[in-house]
Amino acid sequence: MANNDNIAEIISAAQKAIDQVQASLAESEEFLRNQGIDPQKMREHTSGQLTDEQRAQAEADYRADVAAIEQEVEQAKLRQSFQAPAGRTGFKPSRNMI
Repeated sequence: MANNDNIAEIISAAQKAIDQVQASLAESEEFLRNQGIDPQKMREHTSGQLTDEQRAQAEADYRADVAAIEQEVEQAKLRQSFQAPAGRTGFKPSRNMI
């Protein structure tokens, strides 16, 4: 029974990875369309220029850069959330001078 659970976990992890890759591909195609570039033409143009190893390395570098940027953004958000707001003094009535 434990073996079946392990297999189910492996299948589940594989499905999550597939879903993540498909979502990533959809995001990149949407980005290209937003930039006015036809994704199919881009694939045709770049298909012969990189080997599979180079393409994998470029993708890994890109993912690392995106992860670093997201981490920096999260750290900046945390720093801002812990900063004390500027002190407010409220209304002070004017004093009569003699």
